[in-house]
Amino acid sequence: MLPAPEYQGAAGLNFFTADRLLQAILTRLLPPDARARELESLTAFGELCGGRLGQLIEQAHREENLPRLVKYDRWGARIDMIEYCSEQLAARRMVVASGVLPPRPPLVRAAMNYLLNQNGEGGITCPLAMTDGLITLLEDHGTPEQKRRWLSLLRDPGGPTPLTAGQFVTERQGGSNVGANETRAEQGADGRWRLTGLKWFCSNPGELSVTTAKPVGSDRVALFLMMRRLADGRLNEAHLLRLKEITGTRGKATAEVEYRGAEAELIGRASHGMALLLRTVLKTSRINT
Repeated sequence: MLPAPEYQGAAGLNFFTADRLLQAILTRLLPPDARARELESLTAFGELCGGRLGQLIEQAHREENLPRLVKYDRWGARIDMIEYCSEQLAARRMVVASGVLPPRPPLVRAAMNYLLNQNGEGGITCPLAMTDGLITLLEDHGTPEQKRRWLSLLRDPGGPTPLTAGQFVTERQGGSNVGANETRAEQGADGRWRLTGLKWFCSNPGELSVTTAKPVGSDRVALFLMMRRLADGRLNEAHLLRLKEITGTRGKATAEVEYRGAEAELIGRASHGMALLLRTVLKTSRINT
């Protein structure tokens, strides 16, 4: 760990050009036909991370700027919306616009994540991991309709809340033991899946989330895509109960969520949910953060 004076002195530096080892690794490993272009891009990104992005992250983590849960609108209707300060939204838009999401080459994305993490989690790297994981999951296992509807939204830096994907997996009785999930999924006569249960630690509640549940009659975990709003505009029955009071990663929201017949779309085969979760979603999260 750097002594405080040295750490503070890093503010304003170009995080990429200041890291000779990272430059040497990428110069060696990048394909010759892409090397100059990607090194130039990373130089610009390193300047952003050490400069304006770091300033926005610092401002977004002031007590008065932390995310808050807005449960109802001015007319008393439930909206269950996470409200972020303008600095947090601006920081997220900058990161997405820099090309840190797929289909950018994995090596370059890894370098960009490394540079981002020099500012700490920042309310960015966790949402980025959630969004990256969901993009990969949909690209590999989503239906053509799911890809058409959601991939452009997930990659859009100009949306109302960039990096909008969440992960709703953890439950109170099992913690990180996903196999202990008790949330149930029931498929109705209309073919739609509806989930019932309580998720205890839900990272980055947004417009879309990856979630887990056991289909009725099965002890295997299936993987689902859940939308905040349904196709007809109605709010889904995924109720945000409260935000968690956590230490450290306070720039992004973490919530408790109760499913009261919330509609969701199955991703992949129901019997393969745990494998998909570990191989794609959680692996991406661990690498990114």
